[in-house]
Amino acid sequence: MFSIYTLAVTSISSDQCQASFGDTRDALLTRYRAASLQALVAADFLTTKEFEVLQALVLFLLADPESELTSTLTGAAIRLGQKMGLHRDESDPKISFFEREMRIRLWWWLCGLDSRNRAVWPSGLKIPLPELGEIRLPLNINDADLHPDMVEPPVEYNRPTEMMCVLMKYEVSNWLRSSPTSAKVFDAMVRGPVRDRLSLELEEKLINELEDIYQEKYLRHADKRIPLHNLTCAMATLALARMRFKAHHPRGRAAAGDGEVYMTGEEGELLFASAVTWLEMMDVAAHSQFASYLVTHMTTRFQMDAYIHIISDLRQRLQGDRVVVAWKLVEDLYNEHPELMHDAENTFIVALGDLTLEAWEMHRKELLRQGSPNLAGAPQFIQRLWDQRQSGAMHMPTLLDPYALDALGKVDDNDFDWDCWNDFLGL
Repeated sequence: MFSIYTLAVTSISSDQCQASFGDTRDALLTRYRAASLQALVAADFLTTKEFEVLQALVLFLLADPESELTSTLTGAAIRLGQKMGLHRDESDPKISFFEREMRIRLWWWLCGLDSRNRAVWPSGLKIPLPELGEIRLPLNINDADLHPDMVEPPVEYNRPTEMMCVLMKYEVSNWLRSSPTSAKVFDAMVRGPVRDRLSLELEEKLINELEDIYQEKYLRHADKRIPLHNLTCAMATLALARMRFKAHHPRGRAAAGDGEVYMTGEEGELLFASAVTWLEMMDVAAHSQFASYLVTHMTTRFQMDAYIHIISDLRQRLQGDRVVVAWKLVEDLYNEHPELMHDAENTFIVALGDLTLEAWEMHRKELLRQGSPNLAGAPQFIQRLWDQRQSGAMHMPTLLDPYALDALGKVDDNDFDWDCWNDFLGL
C-alpha cells in the first residue's frame, strides 16, 4: 500500500499534495518511501517468492526510476521474477487468466525498467541485454476488459487502447528478441563502437523496419487529438530519431586515414534532422496533457549530445525551417536552465556558451545579408551571454577548443564529463 502511495505522490504537483494530503510533496515522498522500504524489508523482499511482494517492489522502484537504488534493485527484481517463472510461457492450471496477465505485465515492466537503467550506465561498460524470455507481450486491451474472476481471455483489439503507450515501448524488446541481427546492431548502436558504412546501412534498414512496425501497429489508427495517442506518437517518433542520431553520430564512426570523420551532405541533413526531431518530441512529451510524468518511465532524458550537435551545426546551417526550430530549442534550453548563464568556473558550460554565441553570430550575419526583417535584436539569452563576456565574467577557456565539437569532427569522451553535464542539467 505504501508503494502505491509513493507512486501516486510522484504523479501530482506540490499544490495538489498540500490540498489533498495536507503536507508538502517532498515530505510525503520521504514518509511513504521510508514506510515502503520498511514494509519490503519486513516481507524479506530480496528472497521472496510472493508475486504481490514483487509487485510492491516494482511500484517502489517506479516511484524513483532514476535513482542509484532503483538501478541496483532492478537487477534483483529481474532475478526474483525469473525465479517465479514470469519469463516463461507456460500454462499453470492453478493460475487464473487474470493473474497470468498481471504476471506478464509485471515481467515486461521489469524488462523496460532494466533497459532504461542500462541506457544510462557509464560508456564502455558492457551490460548484456536482459534475458527477455519467451513470454508474449501483454494483450492490447483496456483495463476494464480485465477482471479477477474472468476464466478466458477477452478479444484483443486491433486499434489503440489504454495499453498503446507501454506496448509501443515493449515493441523494441520484442523486435530485438525476434531478430538476432537486430539485437546485435542495437547493442552496437547503444554502446557506440566505431562502425563502418556497411553496418550503418544495416542499422538504417533495421530502424526502418521498427518504424514500419510502429506505423502499422500503433500510429496508423492514432488520433493525436487524444492526449494519450499524442504522447504515444511523440515517444515513438522520439525513439526512432534518437536511434538514427546514435547510428550516424560522428563519435561512433570510423575515421579516415587522416583521422577525420567525413559525412555526405545527405548524412549531415539526416543527423541534424534526427537531433532536432529528438528534442522536439521530448518537449512534446514533457508538456503532454496526459500524465507527462510518464516520460520519466518511458525514456531516458540524456539529450546533451543532441544539443551539442545542433549548436555546433548551426554555425554552418543558416537557413530553413529546421534552423528556426533548432534556435527555438536552444533558446528553451537556456531559458529553462539559467544555471548555464552563471557558472564561470565550469569550462564546459563556458565553452557551450561561446559556441552558442559563435553560431548566433553566423546566424546574425546571414539575416543581415538577406536584409531580413527579423533582425530586430538578439534574443534575451544571447544578449545575456554577450553581456557576461563583455563584463569579463566569463571568457573562452584555453582548455577547450570549440571546434572540437564540430558536427564533422569527433568529440573525445575523455575531454568531456557527459554524465556530469547531464546530471547538472537534469536531462
